[in-house]
Amino acid sequence: MDAIGGGDKGVLLWPLRVALSGRKASPGPFEIMDAMGKGRSIQRIDTAIAKTSRAIPSS
Repeated sequence: MDAIGGGDKGVLLWPLRVALSGRKASPGPFEIMDAMGKGRSIQRIDTAIAKTSRAIPSS
């Protein structure tokens, strides 16, 4: 986590949790990824990135 510029894991893990589960409160993202498998996890993350990209106007 320090590689992304800090020690606050929540900055990365909370959005990842929402991308994977679709909920604000859920098990941890690593537990979710373990349960749903690599393929489905990547698919959900890709979908979240696409939705976010459409929602934020480019500058």
